[in-house]
Amino acid sequence: MSSFGLFLNPSFLFDNNVQKSQSTSSHNLFTNPETSSIPSDQKHLLWVWQFSEDGTKYEIRDKLAKFNLGVVLKTHDGTDWMSEFDPSYDAVSGPEKIHELSQFFESGGVPFHTWSVPHGVHPIEEANMTSLAYEAGSRSIYLDVEHARGFWRGTEQAAYQYGERLRSLHPDLRITTSIDGRPWNIDAIPIDAFALLSDALAPQLYWETFSTWDNIYRYNDHGYYVPSSGISPSFIIQSAYKKLQQYPIAIEPVGEGGARNIVEWSEFIQSSLAHNSETVSAWRYGTTSQNIMKVMSNNDPLPKFYKIQAGDSLYGLSNEWGISLKTILDWNPDITNQNMLSIGQVLRIPDGDHPMKRDVAHTIQRGENLYLIANNWGIDVKEIIAYNQIRNPNQIYVGDVINIPLNQTVNSSVIQRNNMNYTYKIAPGDNLWNLSKMWNVSINRIMEYNNISNANLIRIGTIIKKPN
Repeated sequence: MSSFGLFLNPSFLFDNNVQKSQSTSSHNLFTNPETSSIPSDQKHLLWVWQFSEDGTKYEIRDKLAKFNLGVVLKTHDGTDWMSEFDPSYDAVSGPEKIHELSQFFESGGVPFHTWSVPHGVHPIEEANMTSLAYEAGSRSIYLDVEHARGFWRGTEQAAYQYGERLRSLHPDLRITTSIDGRPWNIDAIPIDAFALLSDALAPQLYWETFSTWDNIYRYNDHGYYVPSSGISPSFIIQSAYKKLQQYPIAIEPVGEGGARNIVEWSEFIQSSLAHNSETVSAWRYGTTSQNIMKVMSNNDPLPKFYKIQAGDSLYGLSNEWGISLKTILDWNPDITNQNMLSIGQVLRIPDGDHPMKRDVAHTIQRGENLYLIANNWGIDVKEIIAYNQIRNPNQIYVGDVINIPLNQTVNSSVIQRNNMNYTYKIAPGDNLWNLSKMWNVSINRIMEYNNISNANLIRIGTIIKKPN
């Protein structure tokens, strides 16, 4: 996932932003706070490299909408827009094209994010260019930083300069840095600088591509011992988490879209969510089969969380979320008395009116034992033994199916990340009162931050940014 060029200082082409232009329309108003729900707009993502390689914008949008997925589109490489490399008509040639593509994808229900490859050769100009991509309509920015030809070749100082410039322009911008997830390649980039800059890290974890003798040797040499069953999705995720756990930010793994084994893709997603990743993504659209997209669609992102405020009740939240009281209680087993809630208490917001998934099936592979499986899934082997009522942990056989219990505890670091909810797309029945309550931010602050002049004139589909 690469080039040179010279770029002039940015002019703010969209002073009022897409949000403001949408919010001033009187079309499709929402006005009923009593019956509104707050659906999660969190979606798994597909990366798009070039339209000439991945497909037309129409094909991509419609298929992603079908499978309820978002897009991460490449905008530039170094200081060159993608039109330098992609001959298609819709290749990104500047902010105007990004703005056009943002409206195109968002209007079809596909959340629009962008990515680029910073080189570190001209860090200030590259940061300015990334800023323009965000201002033109991207929900968030992904940076692909790798130790390989055509990628990052700047110094650690250049990384800090890039980050300081970008953050000075947009302190509230959500930034995810995507990296080669192999531990030795993480050490080869200025990871400390990019982790400081970022809200999340997205390690690229390609279990089939990485399944070579050289990689197995290197994993073992770096203290990540590969089981005899080989490099599996759960092993590679556990290794990445172990390497990146020193950084107190979210981890959002990138999976191998060209992988042939659909069952392993399910394992990849479930293992990621079991490690408290909110979402996953796949590289890339042009190599990802519809079966994998279906697997992604069938495995919902990590639930959102809500902090109880004065005046809240489960009955009121049930009406507000459009979720039955029984489902809320099922997703929140810590509630012992539904009539006694504490201000500040944290609840999971169900992603639908259905019971919460509590485990995932795992088929025993040759060379595996319960201790290896527990290590790869990041849980205590005693939990697996107790959950499956296994009498003798030494008597498991290839082909046996066991259930891996998913983490049922409310993790404070996950709550902190979920509460960020950097942007929100207005749906029918929504209003600023709901957002104010969900984010614990005043309506006036939301209006000021998004340049909204009239709280009653908000158009469905408008993207609202959460104030700092």
